[in-house]
Amino acid sequence: MTPPLGNVVDIGANRSDFSMFESLVTKANLASFFTKVLKYHMVKEYSLYSVGMTHTMTVDSADQHHDTLMILEDGSGNIFVNHAKIIEKDISSINGVIHVVDTVLVPIRVQVQIEDEGIIVG
Repeated sequence: MTPPLGNVVDIGANRSDFSMFESLVTKANLASFFTKVLKYHMVKEYSLYSVGMTHTMTVDSADQHHDTLMILEDGSGNIFVNHAKIIEKDISSINGVIHVVDTVLVPIRVQVQIEDEGIIVG
């Protein structure tokens, strides 16, 4: 195990692979929704390392709606959060743990707002 390289924000800001998320928010002109979508990717009050994840486990997101996120396993060792595959797991930070997913998780109400604006995602 290696020591953390900063907090979650520091680590995220220094990763070029998080640019898809930032690009989506900018293109959709949804700066006001940024915090909602970001918090949808977070679990409040504890760090969840992959060793603690089990198939069909549910956790509440840190957004104001406390949306349910479901952990799924496919039997081949792959772990998913809802439909997003975890492609890099257990990146420790001083205030949590990061798991990199292969797609942006978007709450349904935000997806509807994006579509109402006429923006096509995907």
